[in-house]
Amino acid sequence: MLYRHIRLSIIATGLVAATSAPVLAADIPIKAPGVATASTAGGVYFWADGSAQSIRLPTYDIGTRLLPVAPGSGISAANTYDPRATGYGISGGLGFVLPPGVSLSNIGTNGRIEFSGSYVNATASQAATAVSTLGSGYSLPQVGGITNFAGSVACGAGTSCVVSSTLGTSYSSWQVSGRYATDFKVSGVTITPSLAVFGGKSRNSQTLSETNLVFGGTASVRYDADTKLDWTDWGARAGLSGSVPVTDWLTFVAGGNAGLAMRRVSLTGSDSVNVFVGGVPFFAPTFSATTSSATTTAFVANAEASVNIKLAPSWALRAFGGLNYDNKVPGVSAPAVVLPFGFGGASTPVGVKYQAETSYYAGGGLTVRF
Repeated sequence: MLYRHIRLSIIATGLVAATSAPVLAADIPIKAPGVATASTAGGVYFWADGSAQSIRLPTYDIGTRLLPVAPGSGISAANTYDPRATGYGISGGLGFVLPPGVSLSNIGTNGRIEFSGSYVNATASQAATAVSTLGSGYSLPQVGGITNFAGSVACGAGTSCVVSSTLGTSYSSWQVSGRYATDFKVSGVTITPSLAVFGGKSRNSQTLSETNLVFGGTASVRYDADTKLDWTDWGARAGLSGSVPVTDWLTFVAGGNAGLAMRRVSLTGSDSVNVFVGGVPFFAPTFSATTSSATTTAFVANAEASVNIKLAPSWALRAFGGLNYDNKVPGVSAPAVVLPFGFGGASTPVGVKYQAETSYYAGGGLTVRF
């Protein structure tokens, strides 16, 4: 299956963003010309899919913090991003229909074991600008837990501070799984329950470049940050799908799965700050870095609908679309600063946070029965 997503579990993930495996009984006749039925001889099948992926990731809001003029107002991020990365996914699997006498072969019909793998790659590029008001202040906490540059009225002198930034996001995820499925016929509908175990790894690499122009642009603060989140998933899921033949060559399938993923997350981050006055460096550059890790259990789910077209007794095409849900996609929590702002003051370093996200995908594939 491809994971948003993609399944992150993969997601995540995506989560983690992914496509579900084809329903064999609905795609291809179990009995091909000159071949004994699966219930007496077993069989082998192969499937391959390609898809467009839309992967939703947690908010990203490190960098300059602003303090509005209004009394009692809180500190807020100058620019906050809500990334949705787009890209592609590929997946494939090899399945074996169990012959009679093998354990699990007599539960339903066409009992089968399938091994599959998937890979998702998606990117995003975003830009934003914020203008702070006269009399307000700003602070720049770095990922390692120090406040580099701040001023309680830094945006005074009749000018505003203009904070412009760009964020680049690169997401990738791979997953392998083993799955058992079987079929039950109910009033012309083929019901397919399944159980699967899976494992995989996902990465979300993000780079932020930010420039804060102050005092009418005569001074500027340049901030560059690089963060990487890696997480591994191990878990199990249960699935259920139903297929309805529309014609002899066209079948509609809908279903989904849900399960739990044991997730281990690692975060690395580094950044640098340069201050310029009149285009000339005013302070020596400052650098910081941090690492952290976390573990959690994530709930992951998938829903998908497809149309399957039989080309020949042993060949079928399918077009599909679906979504992946992950309730704990890893993200980067912003460092916190406290009032009053102060140059060189302390702050908390960045850490791991979690957000519930839903990703989408659509594509096509081919199934071949041997």
